[in-house]
Amino acid sequence: MVAFSGQVKQWVAVRARAGAGCGEFFGEILGLFTAKASGDGKFTLQLQSPERNVELRWPAAAADVDGDGHFEWIGPTQIWREVGPTVRPVFEIDIPDFDCPC
Repeated sequence: MVAFSGQVKQWVAVRARAGAGCGEFFGEILGLFTAKASGDGKFTLQLQSPERNVELRWPAAAADVDGDGHFEWIGPTQIWREVGPTVRPVFEIDIPDFDCPC
């Protein structure tokens, strides 16, 4: 879990992984949430990424790249930003991977 705080919103990125792959089960899911303080030291998380996993990569950084006051999520091959009520990919580099880690 990683948290990012900005002037407009507080964000939390959560990732879960299971399995080893290489012929065996492997699964991964990532969610981006906004965090709203509830006054008693606790936070309520609201899902902002799509409910279905759409190849979201773990964000390496969150930055306001275009100066609009909202974070862009920067990953190894993707940039995501708020589009309406959710966070969606707006740029992706397709890099072929021919190296099997098995």
